[in-house]
Amino acid sequence: MSRRRSEALPKGARVRRRGDYVRAGREGRRFGIEGFVILVRPTGGGRPRLGVTVSTKVSGAVGRNRIRRVVREVFRRNQELFPPQSDVVFIARPGEVDAAAIGYGALRQRIERLARRWAAPWAGSPSQPRSS
Repeated sequence: MSRRRSEALPKGARVRRRGDYVRAGREGRRFGIEGFVILVRPTGGGRPRLGVTVSTKVSGAVGRNRIRRVVREVFRRNQELFPPQSDVVFIARPGEVDAAAIGYGALRQRIERLARRWAAPWAGSPSQPRSS
């Protein structure tokens, strides 16, 4: 029997500490897309890391978990859309994101449009790699 490769987001690709979330909020740039505020903070580290915050005001437990799963899946499959060497924190906005209706394709399209804007702050920055 063959073993399936885990498709889970590895620990190194996740924002896990409270301090990292706080720094992203304080030092990061804010971007908005339908249903989310996205904080992007350059770290100088390796690949981008993802953090997702969904409060109880957004939806019940099942809805919050669905939102997290969809955001993680878009991040995992499309890392080239996210700024390298940065923390990317998604904050779901209460009343603006419908947990039952959120889908992979729609969220990916929103992020593709946003990717053009968030590349700008690091253009020419010595701490960030050049785009290929």
